[in-house]
Amino acid sequence: MLWRPRLELTPDALVVVDVRRTSTYAWPRVTGIRTKYGIEVQSTEPDRRTWIAPRPTARLRIDRPGGSVPATVDAVAAEVLARVPVVAVQDGPPPATVAALPIVHRAHGWSILAMVVLGVAASLAAARL
Repeated sequence: MLWRPRLELTPDALVVVDVRRTSTYAWPRVTGIRTKYGIEVQSTEPDRRTWIAPRPTARLRIDRPGGSVPATVDAVAAEVLARVPVVAVQDGPPPATVAALPIVHRAHGWSILAMVVLGVAASLAAARL
């Protein structure tokens, strides 16, 4: 009931919604995607990855400007990889000013609280059996 993972592909950013948080990556910050145990988005941000879909057959939704469609893990990975920008070869010194592109992580507080409450209630119910 609480798990409705999806990826939103906008012209400016990749938005990953999982049960714990919503993560927004500007496209130039996305470096790759792995699908060994689900979908893991890799970015230029160190030691923080977004991971959803615990199995290859998980129900997943991809929202794009043309509409929303259900998809498999492999189909989502292929579509995201097609949008990952190619790193441009830089010839000469870097530009004088560089604007940092955002990566935003927003926790789903109510979902996490609901999982904790359900876990405690299940533990108490099991202890009474």
